[in-house]
Amino acid sequence: MKIAPEDESAVARLPESTWETSLKQDGDLQTGYQVAELTYLNTRDGRPQGMRLIVRRVR
Repeated sequence: MKIAPEDESAVARLPESTWETSLKQDGDLQTGYQVAELTYLNTRDGRPQGMRLIVRRVR
């Protein structure tokens, strides 16, 4: 799935407190990378039932 304007709008509505530092494969924190769940803020049609939407940002 490509990112759509609806996705961008949902990401913009995420509170800062939603973002968490992501982890590397070995379980260590990945400084500068953050993740958040967007599943319930994004209501785009065509997304498979039960699919979670996780977004990542890099500073």
